[in-house]
This record gives sequence, structure tokens and C-alpha cells, in this order.
Amino acid sequence: MDGLHRMMFDDVLTEHGLTGFTDTDRAEVVSAWPSCSSTLPTSADWRSTPSGPPN
Repeated sequence: MDGLHRMMFDDVLTEHGLTGFTDTDRAEVVSAWPSCSSTLPTSADWRSTPSGPPN
């Protein structure tokens, strides 16, 4: 699955002209991808965060 994620990530970077990512950067992002939450935070989540929502 990492290979597919890497291909898709490379495509997104290319489509948006994001050329500053090295191969090491790309590999790091792809390896961290599975640990990212797939849900958006709710207002209750932000209320429980001391700093509140991002600006």
C-alpha cells in the first residue's frame, strides 16, 4: 500500500507544483500517512484543547 500512497502523493505534489520535497521528505510523509486520523475534529474536540481551534 505504501507504493500506491507514494505514487498518489507524487502526483499531488506534481499537479500543484510543489517541488521542495526531497525523496526523504516524501518517504517520511508516506510512512506517517497510516497513523493520521481519518476524521475531522469536532467542536467538542476543540473545547477540550487548551489552545482552542487553529486560526
